Amino acid sequence: MLQRGFRPLVAWPGQVHRPWESACMECGETVQPILANLRQRPEQSGCPHCSNVAPITPGLAEGRMKDRGATPLEPFPGRHEPWLMRCEKCGRPSRRRYKAVMRGHGCRFCDKQGMDWAGPAEVYVMTNTELAAGKVGIASLRPKRSRMSVMRPHGWELFRSLPCASGMDAYDIEQQVLDILRDRLEIPQYLRQSELPQNGATETFALADISPLEVWGLVRRTAAAHPSAAV
Repeated sequence: MLQRGFRPLVAWPGQVHRPWESACMECGETVQPILANLRQRPEQSGCPHCSNVAPITPGLAEGRMKDRGATPLEPFPGRHEPWLMRCEKCGRPSRRRYKAVMRGHGCRFCDKQGMDWAGPAEVYVMTNTELAAGKVGIASLRPKRSRMSVMRPHGWELFRSLPCASGMDAYDIEQQVLDILRDRLEIPQYLRQSELPQNGATETFALADISPLEVWGLVRRTAAAHPSAAV
């Protein structure tokens, strides 16, 4: 099941033709895949939510956001559009995409504590050869403790970085790059949070799936579409 992109939530049902309640490792939705179908017809047996086959009502979407600690502040705009919601942990509003939240992305204020959203920042691509992993992310350019000083002792090395006018500009570029990786290229999250010294597992990718140079190209092209963002 894990090889097919599903994490079982209950014990093995006993037969390959029975539904097995699992979570999609791409979007986080709970689904009922059948192991026999995944083996015999993998191209027809993927997650219905990732393929946009499964319907989603506004009420269902709002309930799922509340389950993940966010209260919507406006009507549901759709899976891919920014949606204004308030984090129940810090109380601050921000716009997040439904699909990104279901993938595990949380409140940017809580997940990226210490980020100066108005000050200069950077979008970076880093790699870890021992883990065969890469990561795209953002960091302030004037932090008390740099991102790399935390990551380097754990085998991470900076590949490239792009300076941006503000933390918000860097965040917008990062999120668009992640949307391309996850949705268009269908490259899944690679590492678990327990394998990182800081938050950011949802931003990781396998070097076997895409090279850091290719990801850097996505960063550059995305930034080029927002000329006021890069400095």
